[in-house]
Amino acid sequence: MNTSNGSENVEQFIRYLYEYESDRPIRNVGFVKVETADDCTTIHIHGKGLRLGEETALKLYLFYPEEQVPVCVYQGEVTNVNPTINYRLVYTSEDTGVPEHYSEIDGILLMSESGRRYAAVWSDALLRISELRIWQEKPIPVTITEEILQKVVQDQEETVEPEQTAGQEEKQDVEVPLTEEEIDHYIEPTKPQIRKIQRQEIAMLPRCEWRVANNSFLLHGYYNYHYLILLEEENQMWLGVPGIYHRREAKAAEVFGFTRFVQAEQDESEENEMFGYWCRKVRHMRSK
Repeated sequence: MNTSNGSENVEQFIRYLYEYESDRPIRNVGFVKVETADDCTTIHIHGKGLRLGEETALKLYLFYPEEQVPVCVYQGEVTNVNPTINYRLVYTSEDTGVPEHYSEIDGILLMSESGRRYAAVWSDALLRISELRIWQEKPIPVTITEEILQKVVQDQEETVEPEQTAGQEEKQDVEVPLTEEEIDHYIEPTKPQIRKIQRQEIAMLPRCEWRVANNSFLLHGYYNYHYLILLEEENQMWLGVPGIYHRREAKAAEVFGFTRFVQAEQDESEENEMFGYWCRKVRHMRSK
């Protein structure tokens, strides 16, 4: 069924939720109601009689088919589901691996730790559930190229008065000492709690923060240092990217949302260079 919501068309439909054994649906355990638009989809999941034994959680995936094999994109864990499940999932193109997959989504898959699988399929396609694949982002290193940095610097310098730029061509490669104001802005005197994480652990943060995993500046630092940090202080949480403080790097960091620099402890700092973490504020991690 198609309905009109202002200038946006919303398609609504209902599909049965089945438990699968190998590639065959063996019993109906509920249904899902889907409301999908061009930029956002809402799925209401209702099921009962899941027969999960002692288990109380299911991993939830969206999937799209590739040659009848579902490629599953992780959406999170649904808890307190035994023996029933009532859950609402809202997703956009940013939650489907890559935006191109949004229009290809063909259903949901729920999986328990013991191997039980429940699926609702939008189309009539026969899927080889037993051969499912978990989508993973291809680890393509991303670097902040000289061209990007030049563009950032150029954008910043366009606001400078002409008389201030006189003679700068001769000095553009000279590193100017940091001012006290810059040091106060980027270097924090306190010692917050810091712990190292891997990029995939960003999934522990609230869903609204997951998109930062594809931030170009974050990827640049992650592929150079192979870790990120979570920093906690005064009931606030920050996600940090390792790096060396330079003026030009600071401008690039701000463009990509990392507006704060925290200097590392002395034993972590590289000789003669100011090593630390470019940080951006994030919401607190979800409680387990």
